[in-house]
Amino acid sequence: MNAIVVLRYTDSLTLQDAVDTLCRLIEDEGRAYLAARDRILHGPLGTRPDVVAYFGAVDHLIGGTQAYHYLTPRYFGDGYAPDGSTSGWLSLTEPLARLRPHPATHPVDAGRRLPASR
Repeated sequence: MNAIVVLRYTDSLTLQDAVDTLCRLIEDEGRAYLAARDRILHGPLGTRPDVVAYFGAVDHLIGGTQAYHYLTPRYFGDGYAPDGSTSGWLSLTEPLARLRPHPATHPVDAGRRLPASR
């Protein structure tokens, strides 16, 4: 949420635009990590057991963090029951966040922007 607030304030984005921007940044960084990992593992260092173990541990850390965020009530509210969804529309203006196949019909935050930073 801190990144969302910073994006909204510094770039004067709507809530949805900030979420979209953050999602793009996360995806770009994930792809960059995978490319760097693969370059290293397919190079001379990729034969070293400690390097292989390191990247295995980082991969598990990333996967475990994703699973934690999908499953914990801290991020999706008390009573959240994961249905396996990993994509969809997420309403951040409702009391309980849920992934939906389509956006809400009346988004509360649509078009509202924060003032630009000075």
